[in-house]
Amino acid sequence: MFTSVIRLDPTFAEGWNKRAMVHWLMGIVSDSMKDSRRTLILERDDMTEAVSAFEAVLKISPKSGNAKLKVLSLHRGIQKEGV
Repeated sequence: MFTSVIRLDPTFAEGWNKRAMVHWLMGIVSDSMKDSRRTLILERDDMTEAVSAFEAVLKISPKSGNAKLKVLSLHRGIQKEGV
């Protein structure tokens, strides 16, 4: 089922993540690790895009405390995950 999801949208990180979980539960560890790596790559791309969006908000509204907090939080998340 999750392979079908991935075929429909290979950029959908959660499809890769769910398939990794199924592989893990089935004891297919190598496939689980491959899918987990793909999930992390896609998540990093999503976080990078989010940082860019909030930085654009800060250019328009430099005093936006919420945007500043989001940028800081996303940068910490990227560093924490090592992606």
